[in-house]
Amino acid sequence: MGGKPSRSMEVRVGALVLAALVLLIGFVLLLGDFRCGERADVVIDYRNSGDLKVGAPVKVSGVTVGKVAAVELRGGRPDPLRDGKPVFVRVTVRIDAAAHAMLHEDAGFLITTLGVLGERYVEIDPGSPDKPALAAGKVVDGVAPVRIEAIASEAGALVADIKEVLGENREDVRAIVKKTRGTVDH
Repeated sequence: MGGKPSRSMEVRVGALVLAALVLLIGFVLLLGDFRCGERADVVIDYRNSGDLKVGAPVKVSGVTVGKVAAVELRGGRPDPLRDGKPVFVRVTVRIDAAAHAMLHEDAGFLITTLGVLGERYVEIDPGSPDKPALAAGKVVDGVAPVRIEAIASEAGALVADIKEVLGENREDVRAIVKKTRGTVDH
């Protein structure tokens, strides 16, 4: 009973281990960012990253061509590569070399969302074909996402200011409304 394992049992265990290894490698390749083609990095400066995460998709004209490789907070420090221009957030995206070849100097780099409350990603508008190609290694400016809370705050302040002006000039406003009503009736 305690003798050597049979040859068929060794073959079955070996096949099981091999199948598990193949599945593991398949999952790593499927879930990781492993591509056989050449890749190119694009460095984009933003004022606000809008909670963009490393690994987020990068799309050119709506087609996924890469991923966000790095998001670095610079805090407005002057950047010698940009003639001392302050940089707040620097994002590095890694895209297919073929997609990079489609980008022009006037390309747009926008942080947007998948749906209303979805995941953030970088959408690239390739720019005009009549413009020169985007140089490799050039740092570009991106368009930060719209911050709804900032817009709401500004709108609230505007409404408060309008309310104050209307309250202070109540009689003048009534006179304007009466004149307008008379003009419309006439």
